[in-house]
Amino acid sequence: MKTLIESLSDTQRDSLQDEFQLLEPTGWVIKIAHEKDWRAANEAFLTHERDRGRAEMAHLMAALKAVRPVSPTQAADLVATALTLFVGPNQPRDAVQKLGPASVRVRVCDCPTYRRLEATHWRGVTACGTWHRRHGWYDALGLYPVDSVIAESKWGNEACEALIEFDQGPR
Repeated sequence: MKTLIESLSDTQRDSLQDEFQLLEPTGWVIKIAHEKDWRAANEAFLTHERDRGRAEMAHLMAALKAVRPVSPTQAADLVATALTLFVGPNQPRDAVQKLGPASVRVRVCDCPTYRRLEATHWRGVTACGTWHRRHGWYDALGLYPVDSVIAESKWGNEACEALIEFDQGPR
């Protein structure tokens, strides 16, 4: 049986990845930090990431002709696909794993977002922006899983890891 990502054509995958680049410019965030402070900059960045996540999932759902309401199993499949497309396209194949019909585990080593934050000496973001992107995906899906961050490079772990379980209904 084909996975959702395998059901996308190469053109669709390329188009989605081109539209939602892995690394976006962040100069605007630094500008906010200088004009206001790091708290305002971080809040703006994390809001932007959630908005970006909503757009990513909406475009992914449109490409797959998926419509709301989605089941917990469909949501987990869509999130696994989004993780592969938008967060870990250069990660090993097992970086995103379905653990059950409605559960997904992601483990990203050498995260490009983390490398970018470290290279710019960006301080103050206490959680990965990808967590906020995932919550934008959940907004688009209309389902809110238990999203447990297990490890994060920012905390000194060798990888960023999360367990996502869609076992609850819509809010």
